[in-house]
Amino acid sequence: MGLKRRITENRLKEYEEFLYEEEKSPATIKKYIGDIHKLMEYAKDGEITKKLMREYKQYLMEVKQYKERSINSFLVAANNFLQFVGWKDAVVKLNKIQNDVFCPENKCLTKEEYIKLVKTAQEQGKKQLAMILQTIAATGIRISDEHVIIRLKLDEPSKYAGLS
Repeated sequence: MGLKRRITENRLKEYEEFLYEEEKSPATIKKYIGDIHKLMEYAKDGEITKKLMREYKQYLMEVKQYKERSINSFLVAANNFLQFVGWKDAVVKLNKIQNDVFCPENKCLTKEEYIKLVKTAQEQGKKQLAMILQTIAATGIRISDEHVIIRLKLDEPSKYAGLS
């Protein structure tokens, strides 16, 4: 009978060395090892199988109530470890995450706000700014940073892109 598929401290140490050799950042290594420890706690002394991994995924969703992105982060670490130790048949699929196609109303410019912005830029002689705003409207591109998302919600963006 073969070796049981269990996560051991020795395997974790080998995996940590592998991550280091792969030039992963110290923060990534720490996170991956921490995530594998969580899986280890969940599995207790149980064998790592596809069934156990599916149950772990459900546990993260239903019991721990993590967001899908967080669950995927745990699963990426686990799947990477499973590949490393050769247990590829236990790898699970990540959750599909729907990107927000539409932004919340309070973070979108209305057509009227857009027109006012472009006209104000033009009146102040800021042609480049007016052109950038028109480009954003014409392409539907999203401008964001960690605090602000600007998206023009126009029924026919190209209709308003060439305001003069």
